Amino acid sequence: MSWCDNLGSTPSIGFQLDWHSLPSDILLGALSPIVDRMVLGDEQRFSIDLKDPLRLTFTSFDGFQYGLEPSRIYVSFIHRASIRTGIGGIPALVPSSKIATYTHLLSEVETCLFDAMTIINKLKTRRLTGIGVVSTTLTDESELPPGIRRFLSYASNPWSGSLEALTFQAQSVLEKKEHYYHQCNHTIIKSRKEDDPIQVIFDYQRIYEKHQDIDSNRLRTATDELKRIALDYFEQLAQGDRFDVE
Repeated sequence: MSWCDNLGSTPSIGFQLDWHSLPSDILLGALSPIVDRMVLGDEQRFSIDLKDPLRLTFTSFDGFQYGLEPSRIYVSFIHRASIRTGIGGIPALVPSSKIATYTHLLSEVETCLFDAMTIINKLKTRRLTGIGVVSTTLTDESELPPGIRRFLSYASNPWSGSLEALTFQAQSVLEKKEHYYHQCNHTIIKSRKEDDPIQVIFDYQRIYEKHQDIDSNRLRTATDELKRIALDYFEQLAQGDRFDVE
């Protein structure tokens, strides 16, 4: 089991595409087969989070968020909850999103993304410029994996180990191939409020040197490969293989 599973990280996968502007009404209409599955009887089990002329974001009752922009399509998992009236009229927060591990949710996010991409590509044939796999983790400092704890300890050395707040961002190229390269955006945020969780976001990307025609089989193979590589890299960061300063 990966550290992303242990800490309840949430996944996201996205495809970067060549620019094409489609009105959000057309996008929503085309995606109606997906949205219709989010209705139970006459109950709408989704929310429209953003709808402007060229961008659309909606989230299912169980936590799958779809985002569409002129040059990007993604699916993320986010935790959701509803407020219900309890005994004595006291409101209670009841989780509605799916409870599952990061790796399990990552596979479900991928399936949702491919369903949406197949529909969008029928509106106009698109070309692929990149793929991204994201891990977002919110946790207490005491629960951080050893590699991240070691990095925070190193960052606090100039102040005798006292680090009240931190915002760390770094982008690095990790591997270069003939037709693409891999890079990762790293973000670690430690708030001054002691009861706020530490945010750890890793965004692993494959960037193509030339736009690629979208073939469903090749796209799935490339996405599965990038998932495997990204998970391995996330484990290296967690265990200290990358942040080790000794």
